[in-house]
Amino acid sequence: METIIVNDNDNLYYDAKDLHKIPDHPAANATDEHLVEGYSVGMDFTVSARHMFGIPERSTDFLLEETGYDKPYRIFNQDVFPHTLGMRAPLYGSAPYIMGHSAHVDAGIAWMNSAETFVFLNNAHLGKRTNNAFISEGNALEFYLMGAEGSPKHLQKKLSELTGYAPMPPLHSLGYNFAKYEDMSADSMMKRNSDFSRYGFPVDVFWFDIDYAQDKQYTEFDHKTFNQEKVMKMNEAIHNSRRRFVAVVDPSVKADEDNHVFTEGMKLQGKKTHDGLI
Repeated sequence: METIIVNDNDNLYYDAKDLHKIPDHPAANATDEHLVEGYSVGMDFTVSARHMFGIPERSTDFLLEETGYDKPYRIFNQDVFPHTLGMRAPLYGSAPYIMGHSAHVDAGIAWMNSAETFVFLNNAHLGKRTNNAFISEGNALEFYLMGAEGSPKHLQKKLSELTGYAPMPPLHSLGYNFAKYEDMSADSMMKRNSDFSRYGFPVDVFWFDIDYAQDKQYTEFDHKTFNQEKVMKMNEAIHNSRRRFVAVVDPSVKADEDNHVFTEGMKLQGKKTHDGLI
């Protein structure tokens, strides 16, 4: 019995509208015919298993469900609150990896594509197998196939050999980490730090959510609640307690002309760097 059948449903897909060279300095509203307008790639894989797992993160069951041809799983990082239980919508992170498990074989597909991706899961071969069709809105067609017998553990070992083993976490991350989404300031954090010491409650790390930032723009403290003088005092207090704090920085940039990260990034748009085009 085949472990994985590639392109079983003839879903090999490559749509390139224009892949000509991009001009060095394209105008803001350029209609140059050489600009890349977009392309997509796709492929399907039939796995000898009915139970499929993977393509996290989402607030639903580990066991993936059939999607039909109109309700695919979406792979796209987003932070949309609230996170309703049982929803297929993607959450903070994504991993384009899916695996099938059966009594005889385990098989995995690592779809190496960081673009927005949709995954369709449907019964195949009279319900004995599962067809997994991927389509991504860009990048190259690249994937890895893995198979193992006896245990999903053997399959996961092959995945780790491909992607690399997770490093040992820092020691402080194994202790108590305090994280709470609420209004905060340097003063409130110093008081909280003092209270943990006063009541003898162990804590190793304080986490700051987005409200520490100026206008919710990462990389910059709020000018009022975390001014420079108070931040210096907060640093000293937490350091003297032999604790740490982590300021959350999501992989997103607020599109605002007052945000220096955004404006500096836009100035580099289309310019060459030592490693190619931005």
